[in-house]
Order: sequence, then C-alpha cells, then structure tokens
Amino acid sequence: MPALHCLLVAAAGLDEASQRSTGGSTKHTAGNVDIQLLRSLWPQSESLLNASQLDSGVELAGADDRLACVRAALSRRTPVSIGAIGGSITAGSNYAVRSGATHLYHHKLLAALDAIHPVRNGHSLSNGGVPGTGPTYMEHCVHDHMPRRADLLLVEYAVNTDRNPASFERLLRTLLLLPHAPALVVVNAHRWRAVRPQDGRTDKCWNSKWPVDMAANATQRAAQSWGSAGQRDEINSDEDAIADLCRHYNVPLVSMRGALLGAVRSGALSIPAFMRDCKHPAGEGHTYLAQLLLHRLLSPPALTQAPPARGHPHKCRRAPAALAGPLHGE
Repeated sequence: MPALHCLLVAAAGLDEASQRSTGGSTKHTAGNVDIQLLRSLWPQSESLLNASQLDSGVELAGADDRLACVRAALSRRTPVSIGAIGGSITAGSNYAVRSGATHLYHHKLLAALDAIHPVRNGHSLSNGGVPGTGPTYMEHCVHDHMPRRADLLLVEYAVNTDRNPASFERLLRTLLLLPHAPALVVVNAHRWRAVRPQDGRTDKCWNSKWPVDMAANATQRAAQSWGSAGQRDEINSDEDAIADLCRHYNVPLVSMRGALLGAVRSGALSIPAFMRDCKHPAGEGHTYLAQLLLHRLLSPPALTQAPPARGHPHKCRRAPAALAGPLHGE
C-alpha cells in the first residue's frame, strides 16, 4: 500500500493459430527466443507477435548503454532486479495490486528471463503499480514503489497521464538521474476507440457490454488511428506526449499501438481478443507487451551489437549523464 505521506502529497501472423488471417510466418523469435519456449512459459500465449510486429512495436529503440548492462548481467548469470511502476494495467486490478498475477506483462518478462538466463533463486520483480493513479502521484512517491537498486525499471502510464505530461516528465527525469543508473523502458499500452451506434460519433471507450461487434464491424476497425499527417490523435494525446518525451531523453519505448494497429485496422486481429475494455489488456494483451519488452531487451539495435560493459561490471554503475533541459518547464 502507498505510504500515508505519499497519499497526502498526491491528492510470422500473430501465431500458427491465427496465421490464416495475418499471412505471417510461424517461425519467428522474440529477442532471439523461439516462440515455442514462450508458449510453454506464458499463459494466454496462443497468439504471438510476428517479427514485423515486434520491430514496429519498438516505437523508439533509444539509448542502449543501460540495457547493455542488464544483458551483461544476464550473461554472467547475475540476478537482475526488475521494478514495474504504472497504474491499474501494471497493478493488475482496478482496486488493488495483484502481486502474484502471472498474466501481467512484467511477470511474463520475469518468467522468460528466469528460463533463458537462470540464476539461483531466480531474478526478482517488484510490482509498484497503483490502481487509479498516474504520474501526478508517482512523481512524489516513486521511491516507495520500486526496488532500492533496481537494474531494470518499466514505466507504464500511456492511458492515465491525465493530460499532464509535465508530471510524467518529472518522474522520468527522477528515474534517469538515480545514482545507480538503472535501465529504463517505457511501456505504452493503448486506448482503443469505439464508434457509438446511436449517432456515429467516436467514443473513447467500450467494454464487453458494448452493443456493437468489435470483431466484425469494419467501422469500428477503421476508427482506430495514429492521427494523420500533421495531426494528433486527441484521444491518445497522452500516449503521443510520452513518445515525445522518450525521443527527447532517448529512452527506449515499446508500444502496443505500434505493434498492433495495422493488424486491428485490417481485421486480422480483433480488439476483444486481447483487451478487456478500451484501456485494460486481457492476458493476451499482456503477452504482447511482454514479448515487446523481451525483444527490446535481448535484441539491441544494430549499431550497438557489442555491449560496451561486457566483462566490466563496474562501468555499469557510473553516475548518470546530465539530462537535456525539460520539455515542459521546471
């Protein structure tokens, strides 16, 4: 539970089964990991992203030096500490933190790392998600919600930044300036749209009781967008603002929208197949996020194939570099 003082401060195709609709190959990897291994490890993994979707889902590769340190630790069979912070998607519930929920994206990432790079007693994970909160809360209380010396931090706030990207930026800067320089990856889920049947207007949410077949209705598929040239996606302006900040600070960003928008718009993938409602992924949606994270972590950008820290663990604990000036003011 959040500390009291913080509460006060913060008032391939998708896979072999779906190949017919996507036209992709069934032999592909996620971060050089065979999909059969992932299926054996992860619940809700009947469908997996193909190689093209993995690449498009890494919206920004970002700087690789900190992630190279995590890969070096994994290769040395050194335990890695993971912290995940965010809202209800990370917490696993709208009302409480579900620390043992194995369907969540960070638990699936942990399971994959334990299998691929096993260590005695396993790697560790701290679920610091807090339902119903955004970075306006977390910027004040992040130290209460993450491991003291995390090696890898996952940050998920695309659907609940609440039009306040400045608070997300302050949180991001706090994490980037931590003295032990943990690796950061921003995890963007996506708010999917629905067109209201009564008047044809675009609504920003839907759920299982929505009186339209989201899987079969072409109008619903066409309503999903990333904005057009020179325009912003107003419903997902928070997601766009987070992406702008990741580019500004060169922080790796994985994106559900980047991976899945094409398949959803084409009708190859039904939104209810991987979402519980407009904002909260089902187990399959968490699988896609975990697969994107694993891909980015274990598949460095082409220009950084040789990790500079391999064999030199002391180089991975250097003081963080100075940051660019803030986009949203001090």
